[in-house]
Amino acid sequence: MVSFAHASVTLPQIWILNGIYTDPAYRGKGYGRAATEAATRAGLDEVARVGLYVFSDNTPAVRLYRHLGFREVERLVLVDATSSTSSPISSEDGRRNTAIP
Repeated sequence: MVSFAHASVTLPQIWILNGIYTDPAYRGKGYGRAATEAATRAGLDEVARVGLYVFSDNTPAVRLYRHLGFREVERLVLVDATSSTSSPISSEDGRRNTAIP
């Protein structure tokens, strides 16, 4: 498989896209855009809002999602509870929660 995107949460009010991935050998060729657009369209056919999470330092993904109409609505701090040296991830490394208005 070259690229995929699916909704991990499908509620009557919102779909949350997750697992958006493109094989590194195929990046920059529009496959991620096509997969994300298809998943977004499917969600918008069912509900009024579609959202997703993305690491803020994933510049290509952030740029793609903004181009597709997603916008930042919230920042989250993630904590790795599995590590004995857990500490919050800085806001610059945190995830960006985006949603179509």
